[in-house]
Amino acid sequence: IFFKYLPFGVELLKYADDILAYIGGNTFGNIPQEIVDAVQRRCVDNKMRLNVGKCKMIFINPPRVLG
Repeated sequence: IFFKYLPFGVELLKYADDILAYIGGNTFGNIPQEIVDAVQRRCVDNKMRLNVGKCKMIFINPPRVLG
């Protein structure tokens, strides 16, 4: 199970050989790096290679309320 590798509170969506990990909230601290480390551990443990060239990290902030 992939979830044993991930930090608490991280949601994961999987489709074929793609994954999307996401977190909600205001404070992430070191969680993005922990997710990357977890994916890498999973790959090593299962003798898979991670294609770093296809990996992306996107941070989306909610829109600001002006006023």
